[in-house]
Amino acid sequence: MKKLKNIKFPKIKRPLKLVLFGVVMFSLIGFVERNQLDKLCNNIMVTIDNQLENHFINEQDIIALITDNGNKQIIGAPLHKLPLKTIEQEVMSHKYVENAEVYKDLKGNLVVKVMQNRPIARIVRPYAPDAYISHHGEILPVSDRYTARVIIVRGQLSDRFIEEGLTQQNRGKNLFELLLYLQEKPLWHAQIAELELDRLGNITMYPQIGKQEIYFGKAENFAAKFKKLDIFFKQILPYKGWNHYQKVNVNFKNQIICE
Repeated sequence: MKKLKNIKFPKIKRPLKLVLFGVVMFSLIGFVERNQLDKLCNNIMVTIDNQLENHFINEQDIIALITDNGNKQIIGAPLHKLPLKTIEQEVMSHKYVENAEVYKDLKGNLVVKVMQNRPIARIVRPYAPDAYISHHGEILPVSDRYTARVIIVRGQLSDRFIEEGLTQQNRGKNLFELLLYLQEKPLWHAQIAELELDRLGNITMYPQIGKQEIYFGKAENFAAKFKKLDIFFKQILPYKGWNHYQKVNVNFKNQIICE
């Protein structure tokens, strides 16, 4: 048998290669798209970022929002028909949801990632429901499921704060700025247990340790007033005794008035 020598096969020209590559890619994309169209939702995967171990919402709450309390089919529905933006908005409608991200994974699951709103204070009222103040200044409802250990706010402006919100008035804005200041100062955040406001917005503070009433005045000049409080707790009380004074006033400039 004669061997075939020097047989030259025709070369595929570059334009033809590009055409063949395009056909292959188009076929693959079409296959993937058809596969996605046929895929059904296997499960709803919910993750919740519980900041500072707050547990105001859980997985069941989120699923109830997404499924309209079981009246809307999600599991078993075609993945490509799920309105992700709408579902995201439904999750965000919950007062305790600060942010939400909704997407589909490659395993056919609907993934929902939630970040909770974080309360920094609780407004207490004797004849009406309490409410929380979030770290964004929003008014949040209390929960039967969980109670956050935060600073208590009470007094004559409590109803107005809840009804109108903190950010709609100067006294509310000033109070919110004071609460944020306390959040940023671990020592004072741990020491101050309660704020009581009169109708003019003057604040009396009550500490965790000791029986003193601290007259703070308006929610302003935070640094100067807390500097005087630092002197009172670190220099005056250890010398005079923790229960020697009933009241301390840091409202006046360059003065600490103890009674």
